[in-house]
Amino acid sequence: MSTSDLPSLLTELLELSIHQLLHSRGLYPASLFQAASYLGTKVHTSRHPDINSYIADSVAVAAPSLLSGTATALNLSLLTPSSLLERYTFSLPMAPAHGNPGVPRQHLPDLANACKRLLLQVIMVPRRAFPPDASFSLSLQTRPPPLPECGPLEEALGGGRWRQADTAAERAPDEFRTRAVGSAEVKGIGFGLQLYRVGRPGEA
Repeated sequence: MSTSDLPSLLTELLELSIHQLLHSRGLYPASLFQAASYLGTKVHTSRHPDINSYIADSVAVAAPSLLSGTATALNLSLLTPSSLLERYTFSLPMAPAHGNPGVPRQHLPDLANACKRLLLQVIMVPRRAFPPDASFSLSLQTRPPPLPECGPLEEALGGGRWRQADTAAERAPDEFRTRAVGSAEVKGIGFGLQLYRVGRPGEA
């Protein structure tokens, strides 16, 4: 791993997982992606600058918000203009105490293996057919007020780059069900990232 700074590690993992989910699921043509290597694992990232900027800007806010406890989950929603098709949710039920972002050197191999395991699980997500007008969005689930302080989120909301979402509009249809996709856990540092899919029963 290139760094022992946990916010940077979480940012890398979330960003790559989102790119790889878009590739694995087949939301966009395969030609829009390029191969890359992370922790010895072949992954795919978008070539499109607008997609790349949107993902990077969103994760730059999401990672510290999750670690601080301000946010409970980051949602990747695959949708059309009129309906939600499915959602992938990254939640962080276990996170080291805020203000202690370093990962002890002895735990770096375990953390690298955990991140690699989650990426491999994302790579195995099967492709599916999407309508021509399908796209994606990223959103944060936050805790009820009062929220813990998180500078990046406050800055994004104050600057108009993010907005408070309509809770009803974010709610998945009643027939959707949640199932686990994968996880990256290192109990020695109190870190546990979970990935779930929310969608219609019976869909791959």
